[in-house]
Amino acid sequence: MNKVQPKTGELIQMLSPSLVNGENRLSEFEIHYIQRNAKHLPDLNQSLSIQGLLKIVCGEVDEGCDLCERAIALGPNEAASLINYTLALRSIGYHKKNYDAYRRATRSVEPAILRDVTNAAVFWVDLEILDEVIPVIEAMDLPFDDDIEHAAKLRGFLHELGGEGRDLQRIAKIMMGIADNGRILLDVSKLDFLEDDTLALMIKIAPEDASLLSDMNNQLVDALLSEELEMSKFIGLFVAGD
Repeated sequence: MNKVQPKTGELIQMLSPSLVNGENRLSEFEIHYIQRNAKHLPDLNQSLSIQGLLKIVCGEVDEGCDLCERAIALGPNEAASLINYTLALRSIGYHKKNYDAYRRATRSVEPAILRDVTNAAVFWVDLEILDEVIPVIEAMDLPFDDDIEHAAKLRGFLHELGGEGRDLQRIAKIMMGIADNGRILLDVSKLDFLEDDTLALMIKIAPEDASLLSDMNNQLVDALLSEELEMSKFIGLFVAGD
């Protein structure tokens, strides 16, 4: 792994408020400063990554994604490149691109990347990816913190559901599509039983907007009917954030 250079760290620090909040908080001077210095970073991976992140922050998302993905391809085990890229995407509601980036990182041998991939797989109840990364984490003898322990338990639970568990993944994919189409910011997801013992995938949306929440759940119901999932033992539900 290439060590993050001091200048790279400075530029990332300048970008961080914009990356976290999903909006451009840079002055024109700061934009030009980052742009100029990023192009002259000696490490090509870090240079492309910073340039891509800046493009995303400034609203040139497609071009920014191309640059960030080139950086990741050059250094697939560079945790900072992937983590900053996925943070940028998540903060502007690009959930499909965000998850595609994690899918491509499942073969990484970098612990920080594997942990992030695992957390993303838990969010979207993706048994396929959990089956891929949990054995790698175990083989690397990485410490099982609360997140990894939760992921391992979820993996076991999904296996217990057998073929029926695929409905949960189909529901999660539908919910991802709805949130992605609306560029809706998401908070957390969890599996929980409702009063009638129906298992629900509940995803909190970040905006506190009752009308938006109602519209998203209406879209979800329509999609579940269209996909003939109305008789499934599982349901999906968008809920308000705290």
